[in-house]
Amino acid sequence: MATKTPTTAATIVRIEPIGVGRDDAALLLGIGLSTFEAHVTRGTLPRPRQLGGRALWLVDELRQAAHALPVSDLLPPPSAQAA
Repeated sequence: MATKTPTTAATIVRIEPIGVGRDDAALLLGIGLSTFEAHVTRGTLPRPRQLGGRALWLVDELRQAAHALPVSDLLPPPSAQAA
């Protein structure tokens, strides 16, 4: 008689957001909210999409804008080099 092994594996579903609000968009890019808003105003970063009364930034557009930024010649701060 065959022994049946119980299936107990939990299914983990990871949902990646398509759009994020202003605070999460700035966090995603690793910059402060006022810096994020300044770049949106200048056109360096994309403008949001509107869903009802809410502004959403598409994560794909934020990633594309980040990849399009010029490569920096700035060195890390001295405290980061000591580590």
